[in-house]
Order: sequence, then C-alpha cells, then structure tokens
Amino acid sequence: MIQHRKIWGFLILAFMMPGMLFPAVLLELRDIKQFKGSIMVGVFKSERDFKDHKQYKRFIRKATSHTMKVKINDLEPGWYMVAVFQDENENGELDSSFLGPPTEPYGFSNNARGLLGAPSFEKAKFYYKGGELSLTIQLR
Repeated sequence: MIQHRKIWGFLILAFMMPGMLFPAVLLELRDIKQFKGSIMVGVFKSERDFKDHKQYKRFIRKATSHTMKVKINDLEPGWYMVAVFQDENENGELDSSFLGPPTEPYGFSNNARGLLGAPSFEKAKFYYKGGELSLTIQLR
C-alpha cells in the first residue's frame, strides 16, 4: 500500500511539474520554407567553442514542416548559445555564395544577427537555470 502511494505521488508530481522532473530547453524553429535536407542544431558553451565549431551538443532532424521542435536534455545551468541551419543539399556545411553570405537558411538563439557574419556569442547567449525553458529561432 505504501509503495502504491509513492508511485502515485511521483506520477502526480510528474504531471504537475514536468519542467522540474524532466528539465530541457525546448526549441521551436520557425520559417522553414522547404522540406528538403536536414535541420542542423548546435549548442555552444562559449565564444571560443563557437569560433572553433566545437559543439557541446548537436542534433540533426529531417526538414518536415514549416515549424519544428527540438528538445535539448541534460544541460547544466549556465550560459549557452544555439546555432541552426538547414542543410538543403545534405553536404554537412552551411553553404555560402562567393561573396560570403549564406545561401541556406540559418538562425541563432535570441534571433541574434551579426553585421558581416555570425553574431557574437554575447548577442546570442542565454542563461539556462534548469527546469524547462522555451526558445524560438526564426530561420532566415
């Protein structure tokens, strides 16, 4: 009888506070115009890691709708940034024109933009304190 109470208590807590029991950053990726290729998501912990392309976590999903969701589990509290691009031709790279601007859709946390390239970690960073956090990134 006591075991059943513990199980029911846990289940009630799980439904009341999912962000506390199953912490995650929930990304909503918007404005995916074409359903081809893959959506590449990289999570970075510092400016140096971002410049060195050293991803803390990486996710690859098929582009299947105009809006997609990606759940990032197992993050410790701290500062992070997210970079996203749609690899339309499946070559594993963000393609760009001979002048430099990307030719494939991309986006960053905070919908940050750079002047002549990617934004700085400072512009795109967010603080994750634990629990559940929702972020929206619009692809351009």
